[in-house]
This record gives sequence, structure tokens and C-alpha cells, in this order.
Amino acid sequence: VVAVRSTLLFILLSLAHHSRGLTCPSHYHLSHSRRGRLFLGHHRHHTSTANFETHFFAKTPIDTMSEQQLQDTPVEDVATIVQRTADKASEWKSVSVNEKIGLLERVLQNSVELRQEWLAVGAEARHIDASQKQTQGWAMAEVEICGPVLLGSYCNTLLKTLKAVARTGLAPSPSQQRAVGDHHTAVTVYPDGSLLELTETVGMRGELLLKKDGDNNNNNNDKQSTKLQATYESYAVGGAAGILGAGNYDFPADILTELFIKGRTAVYKPNPVVQKSAPVLQHIFAPLIERGFLKFVIGGAAVGSALVQQSVLDEIVLTGSVHTFEKIQPLAGSTPICAELGAVNPWIIVPGPKWNKGSINAHARALAFAKLVNNGHVCAAPQAILVAKDWKWRSAFMERLRYWLAQHPGSPAFYPGSDESHAHFAQLDGAEQVVPEQQKQQAKRGGPEAPLQRRPSLFGQKSQHSIILFTDLDGSSPSAKEGAKLPRNSNLEVLTREAFCPVLAEVALDYSESQDPVEFLRKAVHYAETKLFGSLTATLLMDDKTARRPEVDQIIADMKFGVVGVNVYPTFCYSLPQMIWGAFPGQTESGEGFLGNCGMYDNVEKGVLRAPFFWIGRRLLSVEPSAARSQKVFRRMAQYKMKPNLLNQTKLFSALFLGV
Repeated sequence: VVAVRSTLLFILLSLAHHSRGLTCPSHYHLSHSRRGRLFLGHHRHHTSTANFETHFFAKTPIDTMSEQQLQDTPVEDVATIVQRTADKASEWKSVSVNEKIGLLERVLQNSVELRQEWLAVGAEARHIDASQKQTQGWAMAEVEICGPVLLGSYCNTLLKTLKAVARTGLAPSPSQQRAVGDHHTAVTVYPDGSLLELTETVGMRGELLLKKDGDNNNNNNDKQSTKLQATYESYAVGGAAGILGAGNYDFPADILTELFIKGRTAVYKPNPVVQKSAPVLQHIFAPLIERGFLKFVIGGAAVGSALVQQSVLDEIVLTGSVHTFEKIQPLAGSTPICAELGAVNPWIIVPGPKWNKGSINAHARALAFAKLVNNGHVCAAPQAILVAKDWKWRSAFMERLRYWLAQHPGSPAFYPGSDESHAHFAQLDGAEQVVPEQQKQQAKRGGPEAPLQRRPSLFGQKSQHSIILFTDLDGSSPSAKEGAKLPRNSNLEVLTREAFCPVLAEVALDYSESQDPVEFLRKAVHYAETKLFGSLTATLLMDDKTARRPEVDQIIADMKFGVVGVNVYPTFCYSLPQMIWGAFPGQTESGEGFLGNCGMYDNVEKGVLRAPFFWIGRRLLSVEPSAARSQKVFRRMAQYKMKPNLLNQTKLFSALFLGV
């Protein structure tokens, strides 16, 4: 139905669009270019005070700025930059909500105009040749996902929230609210009820689980919603934040959370891995930089260390590894740290009557996508598949998973240290390389000693990682998390060390088909909590009848994971500021605190994203063998998320379902 609707609307709206002489959104930015050098300043309203930064960002082309902006900030200057930004905190808190809306709209507009430049520097940083659509189109699609798609989604949702706050003083109320057991309240925050979001989600919904306190009851009315939600004035506490940005994504969710949800000014240090995007990001965020509410510092560990040691900061925000966190903690002193550190994320496959060849194929395809997107350089990438040992579909699922892993078009291994991590897991006992079928045949023709080759090298000097799969790990074996000393080269290490590259393990747990599927879910959740490293995300695959059982609701509420996906990849939450992103409270292996929660709910414990077992939207989050088609889909996705309207949504659906 969605595909047919998309085709008809695409034809009708395109005809109307062109008959009125309108310009396509994808061409909009070209009118602001001069010989390929994009200038800002059009449509920008400057304050009467003409300072250096206003002139610099308004008049200087990006290719001229890059050299200047990528020079390391002198370590001795960091304290002054932080102090000046902190001095702006009270001014930023006093800025009216309507003025903040105007600033955020300009940020979003800048990102629309600068999308092509952003993609170009992102591709360069990952050694991608954007002209090679047939072979490197998927890699370009990932650059779209990690930058424009996420920024567009986040900004547009924040704008909706701020506009509601401007009208009523409160963020939008939840569309639904219910009690989960005696200790939790679930509020539905996504979709928001608009036609676009309802069509976009087609049955998926996002909930926040709130820990009850003595004042909360569970009547479904706006008065109760007000009690669950803080006012913007009280939630946007103000102050100043120091941010150490992520190296695997170009989109800075932390900047938007700190400024527009927590109400803080911020000093942002891009990760050196994605530092080439800094000039573009500074142009995008120019409205905030010009006013002194946001500053960038550039550099490596020395600059980062100087930043986190500034006692004037009210919070430090970090996306990185446990090792980085451990180095920063003593430097930060008493300053609170909001940190997201990754995990060995479980995907739990719950037996049930609805599994068949079609559902096996669809869910295996989606799992392959989740593992390989961004070459596995994702903190929420699945790493442990928990299955029932005697599940009748087990071998069929693993067969289809191998197939779809081998069909993935390929991504560059761009993250520092991932080569070493990949090599380490490749030499563990039982490591299997999953390679395309044609390479297997070539190896066979070469004789029994012919080695399987790495996946084709598509990205210059940055070859792809082979996909490493461990199968039939014994679920009854002790884990290093429990204090067990593992033998040398034991494959059980995959359960307690985040790979951050294409490594995946199947763990078989005892279960009989005659048992209640919910009992297997309980066993698998207990295993994940006690034997796997971290508490960031968990994914549960189960039929809708099982998912609706009250016992399952309670199991999910009690799970010690910060973000849970039911039949959907939970990383989707990262693009939704009305959800949260972070570890489960008190489980510090994966960090502390969270990003998001633009609804300003109190006592948030976790986010839960739910989709139907048979869900048409899963097609977007599944492996597409055609690199060129993938690039088209996510180019349309970026255009839709940055400018959400019926035409752009229809174009997205047409590319996704029909390839046009």
C-alpha cells in the first residue's frame, strides 16, 4: 500500500511541482555557490555589532577557511576560550524561546545549504570516491546517515518541541501513558500524531520508561503529563559544557542536547577522526558561534585534556571508549561526566509460532545491516546473538544471516585501532570468515590450501575488513565478566570485549520448544546482564502476540539496558531527541547519563522502541546489495529529514520500495 501510494503521489506531486516552476530542494544549495565555493551570508540577519567571527563566517568560503580552522588550538588558549563561553551562560539562559527557535532554524537552513560540502569532507575522511556509485554508493549512504539524516531529524524535532514550549511553557504531552507493573510508567513520545510521522513509522512507536516516585499516579490526562514533565525553565538548567565529540559520526547530537535541551553554552572539540568536517560544522553552527554560545577547539589529547580540566564547566560530555573515560575521570575532578562508551550488544531471538522462511530472511537481513553499517564502527552494533539451542529455525537463520552479511556492498575501515581489533578477533578459536560466494568458489578452485581473501578493496589504501563470525558458543560457559580466567585465544572473549568492527557471535542457550517463549526471554536477558559487557542497547525479536504479554512488558521494564529495541534496531533512537541515548543508570561500563529527552521527562530510566514483527519499515534498515540504490535511498532520506514534507517523503518511499 505504501509503495503504491508513493508511486502515485510521486507522479502527481512531481507534475504539480514542475508545472509551478518550483526548484527542487536538492538543487537549492547550488544557487548559493560561486565556482564551487559556497558562501554564507544570504538570508542571514546579523546583529548590528560587527565582530570578527560574524564577518569571518558570513563572507569566507569553506575551502579558504579549512586550513585556518583545522589548525590545532594552542593548549594555553583553551582556558580563555572556555571561560569566555562560560561567561555567556547567563545570557544564553535568558534568550527567549522564540529567539532560540530562530537560531536553530538558521542552523538547519545552513545544513541544507551545506549538505554537499559536508558529504564531500566526510567522504574524504573515509577515503571514499563519491563518483564510484556502483561500488562505493553504500559508503556514501553511510556519510548521509551519519551527518545530514541525523541532524535533520534532530533539529526538526527540537523545533517542534521549542514551538510547543513557546506556546504553553511545556513540551508536547505524550500520546499515550500507562502503568508497567508497580514501579514504572511508560509514555509514548514517538510518533507525534502528525500525518508525516504516522506514515513514516507505520506501526513503530517510541516509549520512555519512567521510574515512579511517590507523587506519580497513572491517569491518562494532560494534568498527569505535566507532573511527569518538567517545565523548560526548570529543565534547561544552564551553565557551560565541555564536549569531546564522537569519532564515528559527523553529527554532533551532544551540541544540540547541551544547548537546546539542557540550556548550556558549550565548547566542542571534534574527534580527530572526523576533524575534517569541523569547518563545515562551524559554518552550520555559525549563528551560535557568532553570539559566543558555542566555540570549537581543535586538536588531540593535549587539547582534550586541557578542556576537561576547566573547573568552570558544569558538565563534560564524552563519546568514546572505556579507556578514554578512565583517563578523563581523574582530570575532570568533581565535574559531572555524561559519557557513552559502547558495549557488547545482544540480539535475543525469541522462539515462537510466527517464525517462517519469510520472517527468518527479513530479520536476518536487518541484523546484517545493523552489524555492518559504518563498518561496525557503531557503539550499538550487535555483537552477541542469543538463540535457543534446539530452536528449529536456528540453522536456517544463521544461513540467511551469512548470506546477507556476504551481500553487503561494503564500508571502509576508517576508525583508528579497528585493524588491530579485527586482527585480534580473527585469530581467536573458531573464527569464521564470511565472504561472498564467488570468493569461496575462487578459493576452492585454488585447492584446499588456498586462503580466503579479504573483502574487495574499494577504498584506496583503506581495505575492507572481512566479516568474522563465531557460532555455537556454549551459553553455559563462564564469562570473563563473572571473573573467569579464559584460556589463550578463547572465543568467549567476544562476549566481554567490544570489537567496533565486523565481528559477530552466536551463543546457544538451553531451551526446549515445549517451553514458554517468555521463559527463554528471561533466561536470555539474565545471560546478557550477567555475562556480556555493557548496558547500552539490547534488541528482542519476537512475534507480536508474545510482545504484548504483560510479563514481557515487565521483563523489558526491568532490563538493565539504556535503550531496548523490540523488532527494530535500537540505534534509530539516536536520531530522535524525544527518546534518550545512553547506558542504563548505575551500570557504568557503558557510561553515565544520556542525550536527548527533549520532552523533559523526570525519572527517565530507559528508552524502548517497538515495531511489529512483520514491519514494512524494516526495509529501510536492511542490507541492500545495490550500492547505487542504497545511495539514492539515503540521499532521499536526508532530503526528507532536513525538509520533512509530503513530496520528500514520497520520493523516499519511491526509492526505497520501487527503486525510482
